[in-house]
Amino acid sequence: MLLGTLLTTVLVATTAAFDGSFGGSQVIQDNGDSFLTVLVKVGEKVIKVIPDSGSFDLYLIDQGSCSKGLGLCRLAYNSKESDTHKCPDGDVIKDVVFGSGTARCRLGFDKAELVNNDEISLKNDVKELEHPASLVRKGPPKVLFPLWQIFALDEGLLRIWGDGKGFQGILGMGYKAGEDVSPDEALKQLNATEGVSAVTGISTLAPGEGASELFTDKFAICLPRGSRAKKLVLPEMASRLRSTPKALSLSVSDHTGTGGPKFEDTLGNGDDKGMLWWGASIPRSRKFAINTPVIGVRHWTIGVKSVQVVDSSRKGNPVLTSFCDGKSPCAALVDSGTSLFALPVPRVKEIFRSLGDLKLDCSNVQDLPDIQIAVGDSEHPLVITPESYVMKVQAHDLPLYEALGQSLMMAGDLQQVKRTANPNVTLCLPAFMASPVSKGTVKDIPSYVQTGDHLTEMMILGIPIFREYTVMFDRQSSVIAFDR
Repeated sequence: MLLGTLLTTVLVATTAAFDGSFGGSQVIQDNGDSFLTVLVKVGEKVIKVIPDSGSFDLYLIDQGSCSKGLGLCRLAYNSKESDTHKCPDGDVIKDVVFGSGTARCRLGFDKAELVNNDEISLKNDVKELEHPASLVRKGPPKVLFPLWQIFALDEGLLRIWGDGKGFQGILGMGYKAGEDVSPDEALKQLNATEGVSAVTGISTLAPGEGASELFTDKFAICLPRGSRAKKLVLPEMASRLRSTPKALSLSVSDHTGTGGPKFEDTLGNGDDKGMLWWGASIPRSRKFAINTPVIGVRHWTIGVKSVQVVDSSRKGNPVLTSFCDGKSPCAALVDSGTSLFALPVPRVKEIFRSLGDLKLDCSNVQDLPDIQIAVGDSEHPLVITPESYVMKVQAHDLPLYEALGQSLMMAGDLQQVKRTANPNVTLCLPAFMASPVSKGTVKDIPSYVQTGDHLTEMMILGIPIFREYTVMFDRQSSVIAFDR
């Protein structure tokens, strides 16, 4: 599952068109059922970012806007220390809404490149990667990437961001940000102000167009599953839940963090590794037998013909529950930045009832039914097994589980566990939550926009789908493909 072609150089993204030979790969750090991270070099700083197929651009904490001593910022990118950082000719600020909260950001530009596996393996400390020996191209960057530099976070994002050690940014890998427009036109649309322009004399990408330059038009993600998957063990996040203020503004100061994550922290260890491939380095051994068109205008959204909870050991009809049939069409966002599966509240409750008595001590996980999702025109459904849709959580991390809205139908059990359980005991919980999908996202579906018909179901296929399948996103062909 973790085999792939490795490049021998660090890749630098430019405005030049990519041919079929361009590609690369990177080990994904698997942080359990909470988030994934990969390494990106921004300016001269290597940072850990969440690869998020549900958003666009690069969103990152900026040390240049941080108050002195704030732990959240210690490992972050610093715009003030980057010789290649530029600002647009006019301040552009916007609120970016994620599933877990809202960030206020200021637009900037800098060079950006993906760090490659072979380069990582030769270094013991990420700090050493900040001046790599081999690059595809030398000299000044030919194009600068749009960066949304975060200077304020609401309570929800603070809970997830924690102390900043887990990740320092979010890398959008979205489908299509919109129609192709010039950087200047994109800024005018964002700022609603005439006269705002991109950096004078420098070639920049328009906001929303960075992902295709970094990853080409094709990339794939796979993760370990079952006993090889990493448990959700995030005590620093749980403790932060108890002490976090309601919002945080990162005021400007002279703070300059030091140090960097060690090699072991960056890659994890043993079997808790996943893989990100892009371009020509996607393994040819992958057959991608399940192939479905993207129906979203902007997002990686696919059609869903049915969702069934199936117990193959049951005599007679093995289907325990079924929805999203031909009379009620559904759609799903395939999102590497969402921790779990997200569905409308009635469907989450329906699935919970079908699962029966999931033991919190994990003793009957192997007896649970499969979930089958029929997508597009494929003859075969996606099959999600219990080892992927059941998450392992340590008792002291239950506040994080609840904060993410994942306590539906289990509130009583969870409260009992919180009062009585050993904080270090491992619990098994279903990896489903109430969908945060907005009306704006639903309108992404062409049939909704064209006919005004009500789309009855909208769901998000998060990290569990990547534990069952290698998922390939193909922007040029407008398809998502799955290989088991």
